[in-house]
Amino acid sequence: MTFECMPLCSPAAADSTKTQAIAALEQLYHTSDGPSINFLLDLLPKPTTRVWMLVDENSFCVAAAWYATVADEAELLDIRVKESHQGTGLGRELLTQTLDALRVEGTAQVFLEVRRSNLVAQNLYRSLSFSEIGERTNYYPSREGREDAILMALDLSVTR
Repeated sequence: MTFECMPLCSPAAADSTKTQAIAALEQLYHTSDGPSINFLLDLLPKPTTRVWMLVDENSFCVAAAWYATVADEAELLDIRVKESHQGTGLGRELLTQTLDALRVEGTAQVFLEVRRSNLVAQNLYRSLSFSEIGERTNYYPSREGREDAILMALDLSVTR
């Protein structure tokens, strides 16, 4: 199986391409404990939104990463890998490609937040040189009440 990282971040992208991409994203987000697909799709018209998808040879979206950009900073809003593809390295591949693309665009810093309980994601981010810069206490709802968010940052101006 081969995968392609497809950007869906330009307001000038062809409408037919956007329509196909949105349909693929909706399949990926049919179940969600993060931002809803409707919330994310509402961000698409904004020139600050960057979206990349990993698609398989059948153009099925198996992973997506959403960023908000302002000046030379970006925030990772959501990254999602299809459940059947988790643990295969696709999240790392998608993050690596999108961070490279943001670097080319002139982004110097990338920020994100992650649930304190999501150790797999934290380890992935740390392996890509993100560092912890703070926390938001009781930020996320959880079954037990509320859960802290860990804030992380990556300096893209440092050459890899």
